[in-house]
Amino acid sequence: MTDYHTKHLKMWHVVLIVCLFLISAIIIEDGLTTLTIERNAHKSTGILLNQVETAWNESAKNVALHTEELKESYLSRAKAIAYIVSQNPAMIDDRAALNEIAAMQGVDEIHIFDTAGCIIAGTEPKYYGFSMDSGEQMAFFKPILSDAALELCQDITPNTAENKSMMYGMVWSPDGTFLVQVGVTPTRFLEAVKENSIVQVVGRLPLMDGFHLYVMDLATREIIAGTGELMNSGLASLYEDKVALKDGESAGFTIAHKGDTYYCHCRVLDGYLITAAYTLSSSVVNRHVPLVVTALFMTVSGIIILLMFSRLYKANEAAEAAAKAKTDFLFNMSHDIRTPMNAIIGFTRLAKEHQDDREKLNSYLDIIEISNEFLLSIINNTL
Repeated sequence: MTDYHTKHLKMWHVVLIVCLFLISAIIIEDGLTTLTIERNAHKSTGILLNQVETAWNESAKNVALHTEELKESYLSRAKAIAYIVSQNPAMIDDRAALNEIAAMQGVDEIHIFDTAGCIIAGTEPKYYGFSMDSGEQMAFFKPILSDAALELCQDITPNTAENKSMMYGMVWSPDGTFLVQVGVTPTRFLEAVKENSIVQVVGRLPLMDGFHLYVMDLATREIIAGTGELMNSGLASLYEDKVALKDGESAGFTIAHKGDTYYCHCRVLDGYLITAAYTLSSSVVNRHVPLVVTALFMTVSGIIILLMFSRLYKANEAAEAAAKAKTDFLFNMSHDIRTPMNAIIGFTRLAKEHQDDREKLNSYLDIIEISNEFLLSIINNTL
């Protein structure tokens, strides 16, 4: 074999070794970068889910407090009506008088029960003869028959006959000879409940670019609220088989949809599956696909370098690689740093606005602390 052929054979060996080394380095670096980005996405979406849970719990507390206040109010009205009727027994058979009392007390219905639990009078004759054995709604009040000191008020209950939602409260008359039940349609309260639904709570949360929130009703397996491409794309079918969570549990994973890849972080809250999704960078997502093209490019580049032996070409390649690395680094860092910084700024503002509310203030400070730790970890990794 001539020196010419020997030289070129060695050259090809060098080219192949260099290409294999570069391909291996790209695969390893690609995997490490993807893991880092997914880990950061998991932390960021976890912070977003914590915000949803905090807002939802606060909303639920407000609804529960308002419910108890309404129950006390309706029971007080039932007591007042029971006292008035006990002082004027003839009113039991006077519908007009009972309607006047109902209007005066701000209730929709008044029902008079005997001591056996049967409706004997009231503002709605169509219910006369109904008893506490007439259905599940009526059975709720049965315990009051055996305890004269007991007062009962239901939560909001659907009245199928009237096609509306009602709250019913029942008390004994002062002399213990009959029971009074009042029924009220809490219109303002129903509006408040609607405003504090999980859909409204999620809709009020500010979202940064690239982040989305979705709410699935676990009873119907339907997406009832959300933003972005996944809202109308059958999100349930995309990931329902990947998680089986209990209340309070969470899980994270990636899914692909229409050429994009999303990191999803799910958590179950009171019968709803809340999903915080983050759109992963296309520059990272698509790195898995063109490895063959990249390898070919590097092979051609290696041949050119070895054939031309040009230091200028090598220096130019090195400069371009450095510039690209710098650009990628600044792009990723600027995005990663903005995420906790926005959380710190937003919740610092909320903390200032709620300094007198210790519970809210502590909750906001906890989120700020988590965001600080997240930001510090990014800075430490960078340094």
